[in-house]
Amino acid sequence: MTSQYESIAKVYQDSKKLPFREYIEAHTFLKAVGDCQGKSILDLACGEGHYTRILKSLGAEKVVGVDLSESMIELARNQEHKSKLGVEYLQADAKDLPHSIGQFDLVLATYLFNYARNANELIDFAKSCRNHLKPGGRLIAINDAPENKIENFDSYLKYGFIKKSPSGKKEASPVQYIFFPESEFRFTFSNYYFSTQRYEEALTKAGFVDIKWKPMEVSMQGIEEYGNDYWSNFLEDAPIAVFSAGLD
Repeated sequence: MTSQYESIAKVYQDSKKLPFREYIEAHTFLKAVGDCQGKSILDLACGEGHYTRILKSLGAEKVVGVDLSESMIELARNQEHKSKLGVEYLQADAKDLPHSIGQFDLVLATYLFNYARNANELIDFAKSCRNHLKPGGRLIAINDAPENKIENFDSYLKYGFIKKSPSGKKEASPVQYIFFPESEFRFTFSNYYFSTQRYEEALTKAGFVDIKWKPMEVSMQGIEEYGNDYWSNFLEDAPIAVFSAGLD
């Protein structure tokens, strides 16, 4: 399976510099992760290693990043070569990870589940996460927001992107993201829509419990730098979501 990110890896990496990614996405996600001091972490769909490096720098003992895209893993390994943190990167399909990768205290799915093309793939992703968690471990994911309202998609332009859902909210229908839409650096990628209920069914079938959807929050630094009004469209109908799930 070829990743759609092979040709856009570098510009996608640059999108991590957009303010919403730091002040809302990273703020909410890392708050959900909590204290990672001394823990082992598997970062699935790690991309170029943005969060993988952050978590290692926050004190995680062992961090392994996995991504389907060869280009993304190359960028991640280049960063590790420049600034050695002790992060391991593996190019692999998150649905089919080798058992030798082991089990972890935390499994992170950074925009992984929304790439499932059907309900069975959604379950496969959840089972893979489950299989690589230690007893009592947790899954934490960033995801396309199931409850996002289609009519507000153009309101994200000031944050550096727009969303399109040509088929509406039909199960497994494509959701298109266009970043830097008014720039020469414009790039596009797609994922797929599933309802909150379908996500929770997949997680439950995989053996997860205590599934929680976290409200997106803006950090105090983001408010101080841009003001509350700037973030209102994003927070009123957040295009992304963070959820967590645990094991008995």
